[in-house]
Amino acid sequence: MKKERRWLKSVLAASETQQAALPWQRGARRKPEAFKSAAAPQPRAQAAR
Repeated sequence: MKKERRWLKSVLAASETQQAALPWQRGARRKPEAFKSAAAPQPRAQAAR
């Protein structure tokens, strides 16, 4: 039990350290423009056949 508590404390301490956050990891609502355009492709002009 003590080992589990120690392990949990070390995991929590490691997660609290400053980490480089990418813009899209800060909030679930904000995503980079590259992902937005991939999710919703823009309509393109079709070549006449």
